[in-house]
Amino acid sequence: MANTRQWIPGLQERLFEVDPLTGIKTFISFGDKGEWQFRYEFPDIQNEIDISKSLQNDPDHWKKGVKNDVVHYAHIPDPILLKWHCEGVDIRDNKALFEMVNKPEWSYLKCVDKIHVAKG
Repeated sequence: MANTRQWIPGLQERLFEVDPLTGIKTFISFGDKGEWQFRYEFPDIQNEIDISKSLQNDPDHWKKGVKNDVVHYAHIPDPILLKWHCEGVDIRDNKALFEMVNKPEWSYLKCVDKIHVAKG
């Protein structure tokens, strides 16, 4: 069942927590009539995207990964995982994640220029 609750503007907002690992800030808002809502603020992810693109353009990254039997295929920043989750993607399913990063609009998240199809 989809969440149909709408954002309520004008509620008093306070910082709820800051995740020290990801830098994600969570804010909570309260209203006079018992309304409440959460808002998330994400750090800039451009550096993470630039690193993925750099690895994608480095043929040695693929070769070293294959040689060591482990290839860093993609890096998906937390804000994008949350976006996909809200769109109904099961972010705990590897096959679903491979399908997403293999789409042309998300290919910049890949650390290689190959296509992998997850089995299962």
